[in-house]
This record gives sequence, C-alpha cells and structure tokens, in this order.
Amino acid sequence: MGLLSSRTFRQIALGAAGRYEEKRQTMRDRIDEYRERAIDTKNDIQTKYNEFFDEEKENINMFNQLSTLVGADYVGKLNSFAQGNPNKLNLFLNQNANTVRAELDKYQDSEADFVQQRTEKLKLKENELNQNLQDQVGLFKGTSTLFTRDLEERGMKEIQAEAGTLQTQTLPSVQAAGPGMGTDTFIGQKKISENIDYYNNTLKVAQIDPNTKLPVLNDDGTQAYKIAKGQESTVERIDNLAKISIENGFDKGLDQAIGNVIEAENNQNYEFSFMTTAIEGSPIDVELTQLFNEAKIQNKPLSMQSVIDELRERGLTSKADMFQKELDDFTTQKIDEEPEPETETTTTTTQPTDDIPGIEQVRKGKGVTTKTEDYISPEQKDINSKKQVTEEFIKQVMDKNNVDRNRAIEILQMYGYTQFPQVTKTETKAPPFLKGKK
Repeated sequence: MGLLSSRTFRQIALGAAGRYEEKRQTMRDRIDEYRERAIDTKNDIQTKYNEFFDEEKENINMFNQLSTLVGADYVGKLNSFAQGNPNKLNLFLNQNANTVRAELDKYQDSEADFVQQRTEKLKLKENELNQNLQDQVGLFKGTSTLFTRDLEERGMKEIQAEAGTLQTQTLPSVQAAGPGMGTDTFIGQKKISENIDYYNNTLKVAQIDPNTKLPVLNDDGTQAYKIAKGQESTVERIDNLAKISIENGFDKGLDQAIGNVIEAENNQNYEFSFMTTAIEGSPIDVELTQLFNEAKIQNKPLSMQSVIDELRERGLTSKADMFQKELDDFTTQKIDEEPEPETETTTTTTQPTDDIPGIEQVRKGKGVTTKTEDYISPEQKDINSKKQVTEEFIKQVMDKNNVDRNRAIEILQMYGYTQFPQVTKTETKAPPFLKGKK
C-alpha cells in the first residue's frame, strides 16, 4: 500500500474532527437533558418534603394544644395515646377538657416525647428524599467517553448546582402544658387512684405475718388488709356505698367504686350518681324485675308493691311506673273475681275461717321490712276490724309464725283485727328493793 495523499489525509482528518465535535455536542445535549431531569426531580421531592413537614407541624401543634387543654398531669397519657398514630389526636377536636381527660384515663403514662418522635421522623424523611435527589443527579456520571470526559465533569458540577439540596424547615418545639383547663372541678383517674391508696393504706392496714415478715395473702392471692383502729364505721359506710354502686350498674370493679365513693363523700362538687341511682340493665334492676315476676306468679301483691317501692328508691321510675300499672290491674282483676263480702254491722263472735295470718320479710333499700303474707285490701281490713278474735285463733297465729301471744296480736292488727279477748292480769307485788315500789 502506498502512502496516503495529502488530500486523502485531509479528508480523513476533517472526518475525525467532525465525529469528535459531534460526540461533544451530544454530551452537551445530554447535560441539558439530565439537568432538566434533576431539576424536575428536585421540585417533586421538595413538594413531598413540604407536605410531610406540614403534616408533622400540624400534629405537633395539635399535641401542644391538647397538652394545654388537659394539663401537665396528662401529657404522659397523651404521649401514650398518640404513639404510632398521631392522626388519633384529631379525635379530640372540639372536645372539652373533661371529655378528653376521661378518655386519656384509659391509657398508661408514657415517657416517650411525642414532639421529639415527630422531629426524628421528619429527619428520616429528609435524609430519604435527599438521597433520592442525589441518586437522580448521579445518573449522569459515567456517561462520557475519552473525548468528552471534560464535559462530563463540568456537566456534573452544573447539574449538582442546579439541583442543589432540599430546603428544610424546623418543627415547633414542645410547649409547657401548665395546669390545664377546668382542673379545679375535674376528677381524673389519678385522683381516684389516690383515694384507693388512701383506703388501702390509711383506712386499712396491710397484714404482715409476724413470723415470716411477709405479706398475708387472701385465698385469691391478693394482699390481706385489716381495718385501722377507729375507722370501722367509715370503712363500713364506704364498703356499703361501693356495693350499692356496683348493684346500680357501675361496672369498673370494686376498687374503682371505692375510689369514686370516697371522692363523692369528700368533694361536694363531685357527683357519683351510682351511689343513689341505678341504670336499666344493672344487677339490681335485673334482680328486682325477677322478684316482681316471681311475686306476681305466687299471687303476692304486697311483695310486688315492695319491689316497686325499691325500684323508685333506686331511681328506676319508668320501670316502677310500668310495674305499678301491672299491680293495679292485677289487684283490680283479683277483687272483681272474688265474691263481694257481706258487710256486718254488729260485732260477732264467729271465728274467721280465712287462712291463718302470717308475715314475711321483704328486703327494702338497705334493710328488711316485715309485711303481711297476703295482700289485704282496705275493705277486708274494715271487715276484720268488726270480728271478735278468739284465743284459739291467736294460738293458731302463734303456732304458724312461731311467736309469742303479744307478737301474734301485732300480726293480727296488721290484718285489720282490733277486737281481742281481754286477759285478766294478776297483780304481783314488786320486790322491796325496786325503786318506786312499796
């Protein structure tokens, strides 16, 4: 092969130079393309960051607002409530302080700092988005050839400068909660727990085995207590009111009932309605309803009335009114079905032939009331008042009720009887040592 002519060599050189310049122009175009991509990515990532920041800022502002509302004593519970899901704070929007406190009482205190947690969450998001941006910028690196490497280096600097980094912001800090709103009248779980502690450790004393120095336990494994000296009547009253509260429908257990009773007894601004008023479906409501139905089946109007009276005492007036109507209808029907008794205008010695009068014990409120065994209408009592009672009839009442003569007469009086045989009393001379006797 011969040497290339100068013309041919010139053409080759011009061709190589053209290809060189073409590659460099391609690199310049690529720089512009990657610069636009980086800028678009930066804008998208910045938008995501701003949205995330605004959300966390709202969460912290809501937390601080609620902390101020409920007070410093509830910040720990608020931390626990919002753990893992700050959106739950929105549930308290437009709620008053006492409502929020009552809900937070269901949670344990947490030492976690909600504001600090949200700040750390934002920092992680910031790092993630910044890395995404740098990854986009780095896509341009390594796209050059030997003839365009200088352009690549210059282009990387330009793209990096144009994309830059995220514009970050600082979240609000935690605010001092203060005492909270309306704390002078609100009674939270903390106060109830203090009352329970007072009951167990002041009104009562934990029993310790003198030999082993270990706590004495009940059969169920709980600590055994004894009443402190001089506190017997106080503990008895608290126990009774707590028992009534549970009967009336308080369903949070005996300890909580005791704590609420103590607060109601010592704080005139605190009302614990379960001490006096039952709710429908409560244990006492179910029990009294059953007793009423049983008395109705057994044809005992007096017992039915006793149940109605206690329903009213417990505040169950609607059911009491309903049962009263049932009793009135029941009594009217019974009177209509029985033959009209003959009215006697003169005293008679005819011995009554009705069933032997008896009494029964009926629970009423906190005590027990003695009632006639059968319902006695005013008309029947009037008839009985005109009948002469014999000693034999008194003896029958004594035997049936296992009482003495005086108590038998009292029972007959409950049935309307007034005419009893006279017993001649033998005068006995009092011993000379009794005062007033000669």
